[in-house]
Amino acid sequence: MKTTLAVVIAAAAFAFLPMSWGKAADPVIEAGHVPALDVIDDAGRRIALRDEMPSLVFFGYTRCRDACPAELARLSRTSSHILFVTIDPNYDRPQVLARYLKPFNKRVVGITGTKASIERLYAAFTGAPLPSRADDHDARIFSAGRDESDR
Repeated sequence: MKTTLAVVIAAAAFAFLPMSWGKAADPVIEAGHVPALDVIDDAGRRIALRDEMPSLVFFGYTRCRDACPAELARLSRTSSHILFVTIDPNYDRPQVLARYLKPFNKRVVGITGTKASIERLYAAFTGAPLPSRADDHDARIFSAGRDESDR
């Protein structure tokens, strides 16, 4: 009985492991550019995103329990400047982002803003509308560059 229970518990635990664990990292997608857009960082400062010049951009949300923390942990081990852009700006205010990102290195900066600004930013990178539900997202990583026409 104890062996059967142990096998059932192990199988259940395995079933709930994030799908990204144990898989090779997804390649970085080259994004068109970082649009000229004012957003708010995790310290509550309004910043001009075109001046921030991130190396990598990752879209997610702080209530995510699998893909986002796993991907951020992996990304935070790089020397890249990473922007974690919330796809849930109504909940993920600067103080929420700051608390969530504290365990990761200082190269990860949280970004929030109005829903309209996040929708525009998400569309610029993905070519798609912002997901209607925050938990309906993927873990793509984007390489960012600045379009010189935005100057």
